[in-house]
Amino acid sequence: MKLSRIQIRRLVESVLNEDEEPAKKDMGKVTTYIVKSGETLSSIHKDRGAPSATLKDQIELNKEDNPKFNPDKLSIDQKIKLHTDSAVPAGAIGP
Repeated sequence: MKLSRIQIRRLVESVLNEDEEPAKKDMGKVTTYIVKSGETLSSIHKDRGAPSATLKDQIELNKEDNPKFNPDKLSIDQKIKLHTDSAVPAGAIGP
């Protein structure tokens, strides 16, 4: 089987592109949020998080600054980072 120059170029390009990191999705702005009584990361994400960001994305965002971040042990007045679509959600204290 003989390949044309175009086919060879496409094959080489596809192999080279496999090493590239997939494009990151836009998850909105990052704001700092203050946890209130009775809130969980899941409820905060559901009410105020960016639709394009998953709960896992929110956890990873917080673990960047605090590797010991535990989403199951939030405390009142704890500051967390939150991917959000709105400019400043209720409870946020800015970027």
